[in-house]
Amino acid sequence: TQSTWGAVQNKAEVYLLCLSQGNYDGLGKIRVQEVQASAKLLGITHTTVLDNPNFKDGQSEKWDPILIADIVKEYISHRSITKVITFDQSGISGHANHIAIYHGIQALITKYDLKSKIQAFSLITTTVFRKYISILDNFFILLDQFIESQNQNKFTKTFVIFDINSAKSAHYAMQKHASQYVWFRRLYVIFSRYVFVNTFNEIFPDNQKYQKPPCTL
Repeated sequence: TQSTWGAVQNKAEVYLLCLSQGNYDGLGKIRVQEVQASAKLLGITHTTVLDNPNFKDGQSEKWDPILIADIVKEYISHRSITKVITFDQSGISGHANHIAIYHGIQALITKYDLKSKIQAFSLITTTVFRKYISILDNFFILLDQFIESQNQNKFTKTFVIFDINSAKSAHYAMQKHASQYVWFRRLYVIFSRYVFVNTFNEIFPDNQKYQKPPCTL
């Protein structure tokens, strides 16, 4: 939400693609309306929610990363998209569907050799402690940056700290998801560092996992 808000405020054209309606509880149609309302509040005018039987909502559901790659490739190729943001390999909350999307995007930039055409970034999953210390997590971000600089590694993380207006927008956007806005999510938007700080790693190809046919994008 926060990285989306920042992109919109910087006049970037933002597209939101959801691979599932979130129909685990039989509320798929309601949740489609909610995500559209939330996106509209954040200033996103391009929202697509798929209803694909291969992407059923649920921790036990297995999503094929190659199929994800193929669908996302078609989506971005028709819209001249150059940057993609998604979950990382831990999925923020550990949700299997979130993790599958990360592997799908990695398959995308590997299989179709798109590293020179798009940049893909994953939202970094933190420890539970860091996840709920709000803006105080800035200290650990700076510490991570210092450690990486001492190791002489290329610094590939980017982080953005948002002002109070963006935090308010995150609260209002979450409230649009009424069917999911239960007590622990209310606490989440109060204490979560993700309301104030987003950190990212760039996603790089994995040639050992995925083969690369000729690029047609």
